[in-house]
Amino acid sequence: MRPRVTTPGVRTPNADPNGADNQPDWDAMAATLRARLAPTLKVGDGADPREMCARLLQEANEFYATLDRGGEGTASAQSQLSQTMSPDVEGCVTQLSTHAIACVSASLREQRAEFPWLVDQCARAFPK
Repeated sequence: MRPRVTTPGVRTPNADPNGADNQPDWDAMAATLRARLAPTLKVGDGADPREMCARLLQEANEFYATLDRGGEGTASAQSQLSQTMSPDVEGCVTQLSTHAIACVSASLREQRAEFPWLVDQCARAFPK
């Protein structure tokens, strides 16, 4: 096994300070998210995950439409969403708890982060 070589001061096109040697604690971030949102999430015992997922994907589409303000990206995103809706709903139902779905939905409304990051963090915060 070769020793890992790090080069201080090397600049890359991606200015992200969280390089390979400095990754955030994703689980701690998810715990903070859980502590912040858990008291406000209202998920009934009879909540239908399939219905929640379909609504969540529509919310994600609306989120990106507001960011793009109706430009080319909106039409492309809406087209992609319509083509993948059924498998996306199935994946959502399979992989996310109802509380994670509600977490993503609430977080999208806050417009604090993008959909894929929210799915990851909410799935960690509210595992199935």
